[in-house]
Amino acid sequence: MNENPVPESIPSGAEEDDARLAEARRALQELTESEGADGLAPAERLADLLEGLLEGQRGEAS
Repeated sequence: MNENPVPESIPSGAEEDDARLAEARRALQELTESEGADGLAPAERLADLLEGLLEGQRGEAS
């Protein structure tokens, strides 16, 4: 019998967004450590803006 295993849980869109956001934050942290905080201020500001937009979209979807 050919059975396809069913995953126990399928990540929701919000969980996938959270994972992507966490990955982006880790990458930003690595850049900050290697380049210094002053040179990355614009990137950190952009990350904050994108996080706010993502949270706003979640609020509209609820």
